[in-house]
Amino acid sequence: MTTLTEYYANEGINISTLKAMRRSPLHYLEALANSRIATRPMNVGTATHVLTFEPERFDDAIAVWRGDTRPYVVWDGGDRRGKEWAAFKAAHPDELILKPAEVADHLAGISKCARQGEAWKAFESANSQRIILTEKELIPARAMARAVREHPASKALLRDGRAELPMFWTDPVTGLDCKGRVDWTNEREHIIVDLKTARDVSPRVFSRQAERLGYALQAAFYADGYAQLHDGIEPAVYVVSVESVRPHDVIVYEVESDTLDIGRTAYLALLQRVRECVLADEWPGQAPNVVPFELPPWALTEEEEGIDLSGVEAAQ
Repeated sequence: MTTLTEYYANEGINISTLKAMRRSPLHYLEALANSRIATRPMNVGTATHVLTFEPERFDDAIAVWRGDTRPYVVWDGGDRRGKEWAAFKAAHPDELILKPAEVADHLAGISKCARQGEAWKAFESANSQRIILTEKELIPARAMARAVREHPASKALLRDGRAELPMFWTDPVTGLDCKGRVDWTNEREHIIVDLKTARDVSPRVFSRQAERLGYALQAAFYADGYAQLHDGIEPAVYVVSVESVRPHDVIVYEVESDTLDIGRTAYLALLQRVRECVLADEWPGQAPNVVPFELPPWALTEEEEGIDLSGVEAAQ
């Protein structure tokens, strides 16, 4: 079984990096060289994936920060110096020593699970290979995972299969090496499942998010990779969408062939551009030449178009 370390060490093109080529080769090169720094919402999303597909891995992947919960004692002897302070400190080697004025802030920090202080630095260092979240931050992740696992359609899809299947293949059109990790794969029935979160999963709204974030080209990329590794068998592709806010509604979308065709055309065009840039060793930005500066159509209202600016002096 391929480990995460082995997967990341493989130099194949992954879909997240490839999507950056939609902006420009320069952005692709940046994404290739520098991984995105995980934000708090991204970490919540990762926790949702773990809790949905691999709950048994939770303790290995996620560390829960509950604040500096060490027992504390109060030192009210003034300055922290002298024999009395030394004796007091020696008598409480495993406790946090606070001044009276520090108690309220300390208790407030515990309630907020503030990421600060020596205890936080030690916890962060000890869990450098895990995602760190608080119990409060885990509430939506647990709720989303529960919603997905209890939804009739997604529950049926997740009844059999495995999580995070690593795939490595060579694109036959461009000859470029590719790789991907599918959220959920059922190789017996040839099904692949991708989990997405959104504030609104209704078809009208979610379709706009899907277009903006390139879900169709991602689905086609994974489907073609799967087919390459399974004697040309094309899998059924599903997107399980769950709302990131209560009530965490779930809709399971089947990605139909015409949508996959659109996504396929899009990702192959991106791969072709990668190939061209590699051969030329040139990675231009979005606009190498001068472009006209224009306002969007909605900004040019009739009222604005009719304003008479004659006689208005330019600012000096």
